[in-house]
Amino acid sequence: MRPAFRHVLLATLELPEREPELVVLDTAAMQLLRFETPHAGELHPLSYVVVEHEQPPAEADPARPDLRVAKAVQPTERVVRRRHLVTWLAELAASERRAPLGIPGPSVPYGRFDGEQPSLSVLGLHGPLVARRRDGTAVLEFTWGSTRQAIALAPELAARLGEASPSSPSGWRSATRRVPRFAVAAFAPPEHGYCRKLVVALI
Repeated sequence: MRPAFRHVLLATLELPEREPELVVLDTAAMQLLRFETPHAGELHPLSYVVVEHEQPPAEADPARPDLRVAKAVQPTERVVRRRHLVTWLAELAASERRAPLGIPGPSVPYGRFDGEQPSLSVLGLHGPLVARRRDGTAVLEFTWGSTRQAIALAPELAARLGEASPSSPSGWRSATRRVPRFAVAAFAPPEHGYCRKLVVALI
């Protein structure tokens, strides 16, 4: 049975010179959505939220067809049960027969998007670890099919991990209390003609 509240906040995405976005799981439609809103209460990831007056943006973005605009997004006191969330994410997990987010590479030319490719995806994780590049960027590495993938962490997620670079079950438990089973990946809004892939949530 679906809960009385339908929207679960998975992550926030705040990038320089961009409107903040909320990444939300709609448990009624069983789909991932991203919201822009001028009014948001004090929100906490993995809790239910109330989305008021949802509608498509005035101008569609072919790289983010799942973007919506809400008059407001309000918090609730209800935290999602982990077993429910894991079940829903497993149902939505992408096939490893295709590249993460459907297109190969760490970033994709903006002109390649046609409004048909979702900008959000659930990735089942195998052997996840966090590595640090020379420029300090934190990336999530994981096995995907027969390949090893690396996707940068969103700023908010990297900040929560701090200097931790978990590479083993004990390392993950020390950093986040458990080894993540899923990542939520997103295409960032275009920058210099390209949309980067980012991991916005680890669950």
